[in-house]
Amino acid sequence: MVMKRVRPPPHTPWHPFTFIAGLRMREATYAVQEHEDGHTQWLYSRTAPGWTAAVRRGGDEIVVRQAGERRLWDELVETYAWWKELGEPAVDRFGLTVGPDGQHVVWLDEPGNIIATR
Repeated sequence: MVMKRVRPPPHTPWHPFTFIAGLRMREATYAVQEHEDGHTQWLYSRTAPGWTAAVRRGGDEIVVRQAGERRLWDELVETYAWWKELGEPAVDRFGLTVGPDGQHVVWLDEPGNIIATR
């Protein structure tokens, strides 16, 4: 298990980054546990052993614990950096095309700028 102190990406349900993290972090899920003095953001892998607990007790600093093969916090931070590099696009700049074979293609601004496929 690894523990470190970091400044977290946003996690609120309606923040655009929550949507982006869902697109980029395949087969992962999260939950938020509220506390009187803060909250814990849990990340779980649905395919490989791995979990993360990011605990915030007031202020911006949090303590992150992660364990298992899948380094979910590292993925989240990489995804956050990627989103910031794109200029923090809002949700309304993303589109979805579903092909005749059922393949889903997520794009940014125009169908040729593919972000993810499933």
